[in-house]
Amino acid sequence: MAAVAGRPYLLLMDDPARPFDRRLLRLRRARAARALRNGSFLHEEIAVRLLDRLDDIRRPLGRVLDLGSGCPRLVQALRTRE
Repeated sequence: MAAVAGRPYLLLMDDPARPFDRRLLRLRRARAARALRNGSFLHEEIAVRLLDRLDDIRRPLGRVLDLGSGCPRLVQALRTRE
């Protein structure tokens, strides 16, 4: 793949049969993982606020589905909740 002049983040596809550059995907995933670790304080704050709001609900909640919150503390707190 060739980069567009002056914009290395824009890549032109040289081989239409190979739409994904696996090396580039690995690099992007690694960068996203680092960013997630650096931004985990936001996940923690959201978890605290969510749990605080759930304390105001009086009726018992049956099941809770976590669709990738990325916050183990939240998942554990929801599991131990009665």
